Amino acid sequence: GNVKSHEAWSHRAWVVEVLGQAGALVDLQRELELCKGLLSSDERNFHCYQYRALVARLAGHTTDDDLAFAQQLIDRNFSNYSAWHLKIKSLETKERDGVDLGCEALAAEFEAVNNALFTEPDDQSGWMFHRWLTARLSGGRAGVPEHDTEARLALLREQAMLVAELNELENGSSKWAMLALVRMTVAEGRLAEKVEGVDPGPKLEEARNICTRLAEVDPSHHRYYEHLSDRVAFAC
Repeated sequence: GNVKSHEAWSHRAWVVEVLGQAGALVDLQRELELCKGLLSSDERNFHCYQYRALVARLAGHTTDDDLAFAQQLIDRNFSNYSAWHLKIKSLETKERDGVDLGCEALAAEFEAVNNALFTEPDDQSGWMFHRWLTARLSGGRAGVPEHDTEARLALLREQAMLVAELNELENGSSKWAMLALVRMTVAEGRLAEKVEGVDPGPKLEEARNICTRLAEVDPSHHRYYEHLSDRVAFAC
């Protein structure tokens, strides 16, 4: 059969939703195991991810269950973009439920993703999650709790040093590391202005210099980096 047939997945989802509301007419656990098996052989089957989300909801899975599943997929292959995306969506659900991702939790997430980044710096899957974490440190969509701002600035500086170290290990030419440094440098300038009252100008200039270096390293995208440099204050 065709495991990527939109029609087949839609029909299966309809059947399960109609018959599985009470959980009596469909073995939801069997369906989850089926999804697990399919995603083991094809990690990019977004039809299966969507279907699994439906089944997990009918089965009463919690956000922590989804996080655990995402982590299992990441542990198996940290290049699994869909698994990182599932982790982000699950963490955002926890935020909407009132869970504050404080510095301790963010530091743990940074440590986990850094293992992937230092192993394969050119794989953008982990960098996507790293960008999401950086947004949480700098404010992002979630906002920065006033009581936590100083600690977040310290963590941001610590993580920026690690990314700079990674870029040095890559002979100063890691596109993804430098893009992360642009965002982190701007974020540091913003937070330092708020916490320490310092002028963010030097940090913004540093970020623009990184954009110039990016254009040299990756000339085929130089217009994007020029645009990013012009809008560097909005880069995070």
